[in-house]
Amino acid sequence: MNRQCHTHARSSESGQLSHVAKDYMDAFFCIVEQMMNDMMRAALCGSISHNFIVQMIPHHEAAIGMSENILRYTTCMPVQTFAESVIGEQSESIAQMQSILQECSMQCNSEQDVRRYQCEADQVMNAMFEELSRMCASNRINADYLRAMMIHHRGGIALCECTLRYDLCPQLRTMLREMIMSQRKDMQQMRRILRCAGCQ
Repeated sequence: MNRQCHTHARSSESGQLSHVAKDYMDAFFCIVEQMMNDMMRAALCGSISHNFIVQMIPHHEAAIGMSENILRYTTCMPVQTFAESVIGEQSESIAQMQSILQECSMQCNSEQDVRRYQCEADQVMNAMFEELSRMCASNRINADYLRAMMIHHRGGIALCECTLRYDLCPQLRTMLREMIMSQRKDMQQMRRILRCAGCQ
């Protein structure tokens, strides 16, 4: 994704974006760019468990950043409540991953499995990055936030499912199943909120 943080968001509507929408989307693209850089530059090793954690932490940090960004502007109560829940859940998940990182790093995998896993993980991440980088802005920032978060969550679920196919430290395996369940629940909630006229 070749996007500078000062680049203005592309509009999907005729006419001009509001100042709020411009500011919201410019910050959004900075968050996405930071996530991409941090995930792709993470220090990887011969442990798939380690590699998942050091790439998923920036993914979670982006969800927190995206949610803090919408909270600066939204007046939609369901969106506010959802964004606050994302911040809490993702912060807790980061703390859990950090607490098991050292032990999980000792769970080594074969070179062949590490290469295969990383190729699959890179495909998932690049598809997510590309979709997020092509987001078009509108003056309906609540809907823009939810649609972007759904792309983000789909990527996270796909990465968890990909990782579960390999030998992992037991603590991480349990955490991955919980992440999938939690993010699928979030996806259902976002779809419900998107159907609310007041949150468009």
